[in-house]
Amino acid sequence: VKDGLQANNIATYAFPNLWDDPQYLSFSDANNDGIDDIALFGRISKNNKPQVKRVDGSDPSNKMTAYTFPDNWQDISFHRLPDLNFDDQDDWGLFGIRRDDGRPQLLIKSATDHTGVIRLYAWSGNMQNAQFYQLSDMNADGIREFGAGGYRGHSNRHQLLVKDGSDRNITLANYSWPNNWNEVSLHVLVD
Repeated sequence: VKDGLQANNIATYAFPNLWDDPQYLSFSDANNDGIDDIALFGRISKNNKPQVKRVDGSDPSNKMTAYTFPDNWQDISFHRLPDLNFDDQDDWGLFGIRRDDGRPQLLIKSATDHTGVIRLYAWSGNMQNAQFYQLSDMNADGIREFGAGGYRGHSNRHQLLVKDGSDRNITLANYSWPNNWNEVSLHVLVD
């Protein structure tokens, strides 16, 4: 890490070579020292399980908790989410497509407790190239909404299905477009 103004080295965060397709993330400040933690996200090479390994943002030698998930999803991504369990820390979610039934899912974990799941969101299956989206608060409850979008083969349409950020059982919107375009990408825009 380099100082943005002076370009001086500040710290080095190192992890062993154990992951496939690793990505560095600025993680929530789980130890409340005023500096976001650093994390490495990827699949563990030996067992293909998705894992997030955290290090204290102010002390690279302070290795913190790892979040390990079963190898049940493909096309995975890890996302910083709003504070859903009200502990004053942004929470995190693993988004991917279930290998067994093809449903897009979002597993939400606490930034401060790696055990258990805060919430699990699931969308209808048969969505090709599904992507995760965070949308603005559509129902004025103070929590952003979550969506999954992609191509739905059975209806021959591109769809974005939006779920309530505070109640996974409520679908707030279903946006769809006919399959009239090539190389489609969905974009969530501001008001």
